[in-house]
Amino acid sequence: MVIDSAPPESKSREVVILPPRRGIARTDHFHLERPRRPDLPPYEGKNVTIFTLAAETRKPPSFGERAAALFGDTLRMAFVAMAAVVLYVAVSEHHKGSEDRTATSASSKTAEAEQTGALRRPVPTGMPRPAVYGVYAIHDGQLIELNPVATAPVDPRLKTVFQITQPSVTRLATGLLKFVVYRRDLTVGAPEKVSIRVVATLARATKFDGAGTVVTVPQRETWIIRSSGYDFRVLPVSDDREMIIVRPEDPEFVVPSGRYALMLNGQPYDFVVEGQVTDPAHCVESFPTARGPIFYDCPLK
Repeated sequence: MVIDSAPPESKSREVVILPPRRGIARTDHFHLERPRRPDLPPYEGKNVTIFTLAAETRKPPSFGERAAALFGDTLRMAFVAMAAVVLYVAVSEHHKGSEDRTATSASSKTAEAEQTGALRRPVPTGMPRPAVYGVYAIHDGQLIELNPVATAPVDPRLKTVFQITQPSVTRLATGLLKFVVYRRDLTVGAPEKVSIRVVATLARATKFDGAGTVVTVPQRETWIIRSSGYDFRVLPVSDDREMIIVRPEDPEFVVPSGRYALMLNGQPYDFVVEGQVTDPAHCVESFPTARGPIFYDCPLK
């Protein structure tokens, strides 16, 4: 039996626990004294054991505290789950990217090997091969050497436009052409393409005289290397790394009549395809500007 003898407003609770009769010796005329609570009457009874419990016992959590704790646990679990998903996706993408790069590298190497095998083929039967280093045009089954030509800037302000002041010495009867380049530096690195640039005659040049008057002066023995022309493919020769074949994409392509420069590492090798010139790009006129002369096609007659 438990007796609570403290009033509700007290700061401590006194609990009286009555043990079984056989647990303690019988005591007659036992009086309970409460020295700290003189206002309470003594408890008269027998076989009584008294315990005092502190009032600062923790109260059960409220509904709000339980809800906040549950929300915090849920949020932490959600964060952990999201981190696990992000890590899985990152690992999967990295693995997939590695496989894709491996497959792409393998396919690129295969394609490169196939292309190299296709391009590095022997020189066609009957094609002449030079015995001396140089640049040659193959014309009617014969090798015709192309000479490097000296150039000079048209104007100091135009560092990419060059002029030629000497006529070509190499003349070819037809424009159905291929070229053979035999040079020691090709072992270091051969170009992927070779440009055949138009060399246009400078017919007239418009200038300002000393009085500031615009005058047009006919030109002679002056040619301009233009940016227009044709790109030819390069085919390595399998049994000689110092030699390449230069030919058009279409084997039946015919270079129109006119003067041209085969550009190799910035050095022009010029030649002329004989015949009547019909392409207006082979004739230019110049006009002065503050940035240097500009060039445009000659007017059609």
